[in-house]
Amino acid sequence: MRRLCYRPSSAMVVAVLALFIALGGGAYAAMNLPANSVGTKQLKDNAVVSSKVKDRSLLAVDFKAGQLPRGARGPAGQPGQNGTNGSPGPAGTARAYALVNANGALDANRSHNVASVTHTGSGIYCVALASSVAVSGTGAVVSPFFPGDDTSTGTPGVFAHVEYAGACGSNGVQVDTFRVIPGTTTVNGSTNHTNEGFFVIVP
Repeated sequence: MRRLCYRPSSAMVVAVLALFIALGGGAYAAMNLPANSVGTKQLKDNAVVSSKVKDRSLLAVDFKAGQLPRGARGPAGQPGQNGTNGSPGPAGTARAYALVNANGALDANRSHNVASVTHTGSGIYCVALASSVAVSGTGAVVSPFFPGDDTSTGTPGVFAHVEYAGACGSNGVQVDTFRVIPGTTTVNGSTNHTNEGFFVIVP
């Protein structure tokens, strides 16, 4: 009996070798990818799933604006520290001023360039200005100090005015305080004088 022996052709050998080389090269490429060789183009849509992302590895900047929900409002913070005091403002323009109580006492904390006050009689006060403030050629403004006014609602009101009669010395002004009598316009005369606190200002 004659034995049949199959001998592959040269083309078949080349084809088989090419197949093995192609398969082996693909496996090699899959197992030995160069660093940084896989990018966006190499990834399929929806290829990266949650199981492939390390927990708590993503940051807020990795998400599109508006994708992360806003958290609940936190508790109010502690009040901040007081700021530093501002610089002092410019000095006022009044050359002299004073707050004088009804008994003639000078309030030093609310006075400037006033040397002294003398209570010479009922409703009559001599205000001596500092030597740096000349009385001659100057004016003064006076107003009752209403917080110290001892009148009540519905009783006679109070007003004050300044006189330059020379009775208070060469550098002083006289302040008269009056209580207006209801139903009259007369304020001159000692019967209308009353002790009242007042402000006096020399501009």
